[in-house]
Amino acid sequence: MRILITGGCGFVGAFTALELVEHGHEVVCYDQQAVRNDVLERAGPGVVVVQGDVRDRARLASVVEQHRIEGIAHTAAVIGQDEGAERPDWMLDVNLGGTVSVLETARAHSLRVVYVSTATLYGQHPDLHVLPEDARPEPVGMYDTTKLMAETLAISYHKIYGLDVVALRPGYVYGHHNSTGGYFLDKVARGEVIDQPVGADLPIDVTYVRDLAQGIRLAMTVRPIRSRIFNLTGGVLRRHGEVAAIARELIPSAQIRLGPGIQPHSHLRGPSDITRARTELGYAPGYTLEQGMADWFSWLRVPQPVPVPIANTEAG
Repeated sequence: MRILITGGCGFVGAFTALELVEHGHEVVCYDQQAVRNDVLERAGPGVVVVQGDVRDRARLASVVEQHRIEGIAHTAAVIGQDEGAERPDWMLDVNLGGTVSVLETARAHSLRVVYVSTATLYGQHPDLHVLPEDARPEPVGMYDTTKLMAETLAISYHKIYGLDVVALRPGYVYGHHNSTGGYFLDKVARGEVIDQPVGADLPIDVTYVRDLAQGIRLAMTVRPIRSRIFNLTGGVLRRHGEVAAIARELIPSAQIRLGPGIQPHSHLRGPSDITRARTELGYAPGYTLEQGMADWFSWLRVPQPVPVPIANTEAG
């Protein structure tokens, strides 16, 4: 397939491009920054990088037509609860408005869409029970609220217009170039000192970025399917302290102090039930937390090239 990835130069987008190219697909990374990082460099010439804002429907349609796109993996979003609380208009504009742009472009050109949602939308569940896809969403912040709104809209496009849409709900995505979450490895590799008096007991159901990329590929390519919403995590509850311990094992010089307990106002939920993704998509997490952290470390050990901005020479 010829697949366009919104936010394709970002954390999830770049690894999705690498995954798709490794499985024989052609990829166009559509990104406002249009910077080819080391992940995209590894993907090689099978990835074309094009500058564009996901909210610019005319530009998006022009790129879709020019490259004869067959599917869109929609990873572009403003992330973070603090960012959403401080700038709700902007987050709504990008996360919801950008999704409308993608869906309308897909509807006009009969494209398949994979929307990357979030398991954060399940909300607070301190009893840590397993969460299936039909659990009631109870967002806790502006970020997951906008993601739920966009997911609901995407599924409505399937119901109303018959658009071939799939929504994926990952949780605690970590790996090379991640920008949120406390996973320590990148910071201690730079020599930073981590000193957090509380937090080691926080339960987390993590998703390694390469597993998420696998899930996006499967959601884009596997048909027929019965469902349209899939949990996509490791499916196993771990603790934040385990992340710190693995980071210390990988980097013995790491200075990490993470005290016991859970910080007030932390987001508490149990593991996601990934049975549906296993059964319908053939998804299977390829990385345990230990394996994912080790793979991430292998990226950090390679000298990083200076990111190269891509000159936009296309009309549109």
